[in-house]
Amino acid sequence: MKEKNYFGLLIILLIGSLPLPLFVSNAVYIFLIVYTIYFALKNNVKPVFNKINLIFILFYFIMVVSYFWSINKELTLIGMGRKSAFLILPLLFSFMPRFTPKEIKKICRFFSYAIIIYALFFIFKGLINYSTTGNFKNLLKHHLVSSLSLNSIYVSLFTVVAIFHFIYNEKKNSANKLLLILLFIFLLLLSSKTVIITTIVILVILNFQKIFSFSKKRKIIFLTLLVSFSFLYIKYNPKFYTELIPKKVKEVLITKDFKKNYYFNGAELRILYTKFLYELQKEQNVFFKGFGLNATQEKLNEKCIEYNLPSGYGKNFNFHNQYNQILAETGVFGLLILLIILYLGLKNAIKIRDKFSISILIIFSFLMITESVFNRQRGIYFIIIIFILIFNKTQKNIITPLNKKL
Repeated sequence: MKEKNYFGLLIILLIGSLPLPLFVSNAVYIFLIVYTIYFALKNNVKPVFNKINLIFILFYFIMVVSYFWSINKELTLIGMGRKSAFLILPLLFSFMPRFTPKEIKKICRFFSYAIIIYALFFIFKGLINYSTTGNFKNLLKHHLVSSLSLNSIYVSLFTVVAIFHFIYNEKKNSANKLLLILLFIFLLLLSSKTVIITTIVILVILNFQKIFSFSKKRKIIFLTLLVSFSFLYIKYNPKFYTELIPKKVKEVLITKDFKKNYYFNGAELRILYTKFLYELQKEQNVFFKGFGLNATQEKLNEKCIEYNLPSGYGKNFNFHNQYNQILAETGVFGLLILLIILYLGLKNAIKIRDKFSISILIIFSFLMITESVFNRQRGIYFIIIIFILIFNKTQKNIITPLNKKL
């Protein structure tokens, strides 16, 4: 009989503690490192690397190598420390017995229950704030999760993983349907445009046959409810629409001097920063090597000053696009590695027709268009762990599986 281990429990604790203050998840992360070393030494475990572990490690290697040409070596060193999970987590997983699909499902289940608890807490707190102030914004976006100083984008990411888990991995009983409705309400209140729209599109595409098989009457009811709900949602949350649609694309692209009171919505600012990246690539020829890990903000700030943007834009906002961020920091090779990681995950998930994994990986891929998700520790921990679990679930590796319950 093989020794009992606690890797499943520690993974649940790590991803389940991400919405809490960072010292909590960091403490669990350190404990996971220590426990893995202890387990490996005690049981004389040799590391077994699969394809995705090696590619994550290569991804980190490219980040480290960028130090040698970085325009700010001090910031790159800081970045290497912050992003060391790209090296450490794949190494840890290489020493762990492989998680079986059943165990991965259990990890997702407990994580989803944790997100439900967080959702109830934040909604209850938001309702209290709304009742005392009368301001509905206390129930929306960052205000909703401000009691734990969280960014609503990352909470939306956690929530949508829980949503897809209940849709594809759990029984469709009344209790689970109620929990799913709660998670959808929470996601809508968080108001992440990319996550909400991508989630709806995924659900429609992956369930197209089922929707198409509806009777004409049910199709009309479905479309009527969808349109009515969308209208009401935008009416009471107008920023969802105003921040989503870029209305001044041509103006943003051709203007050379933005006045100090100029307003960009979210989409317009991302378009402008993509333009800045294009100009920086032309002016400084860094397409192949980038400016160095964590060293691009000063270049963005220079562009913001050159174009006379309102004060603070160059210092407070990164590219808000992970693909642009990686290209600017590590050059085209870093970007290619990131694209390969996403491609391999989707390829395996599509091959076995795993709708849960397909949905999560598409969410990751599209969220990276509007957010630099690897600039936050929460994003790094969560995406690496979920990605490796999904890859293990969809890949047949010759590794000894966990033999004890979580």
